[in-house]
Amino acid sequence: MHGTLAALREALSIINKHLHPLFDSEGRMPVGHSKASCILCALTVRDFLHEIGITDAIVQPVAICIEATINGETSGILTIGHPQFEPKPDPNRWHGHMVNIVPSHNLLIDTTLYQARRPEWPKLPGIVSAKLRDESFTWHGLRAICGVVIDNHIRVIWFSRTATSWRDTEAARDTSLRKNVVRQLSERYSTGYSQ
Repeated sequence: MHGTLAALREALSIINKHLHPLFDSEGRMPVGHSKASCILCALTVRDFLHEIGITDAIVQPVAICIEATINGETSGILTIGHPQFEPKPDPNRWHGHMVNIVPSHNLLIDTTLYQARRPEWPKLPGIVSAKLRDESFTWHGLRAICGVVIDNHIRVIWFSRTATSWRDTEAARDTSLRKNVVRQLSERYSTGYSQ
């Protein structure tokens, strides 16, 4: 069973309203840390969706490209996670980006776009859910899987990656970092508390 569209909508509402505040209230990491921890959040969302019956939800390593234009001219561009276009990686961070995919609903969920906010795109939301679609192009060997336009001038494109090195990070290995948040998200879902 992969869950109904109504179940997914309720889950997305709970994720949007409660995911990061719950991590902040845990006190195990600095306030706001989850907004920059794509592995931790993607695994938490996957586990939560599995708990409520959306059992085909997966985590997906991606590269992301964000581009802002003003009057047809590029005013800013940011790439995250493309192996060819990153400065020397921070040895304390995984070199990539992680999202969730829900195949039964053809949906991508990105809960950590906060870390990509820049002055060029102040209206970039921190959490996005968007329909997967074949963007019919590749970017330096990576296939586009989803793209959205925000505020008529910000283009965000996610590209599929096959990276597995994320599995070695503390956020992936230490399930205790997410266990209580998954439980609280599930409780909110089971009681109908998305407010």
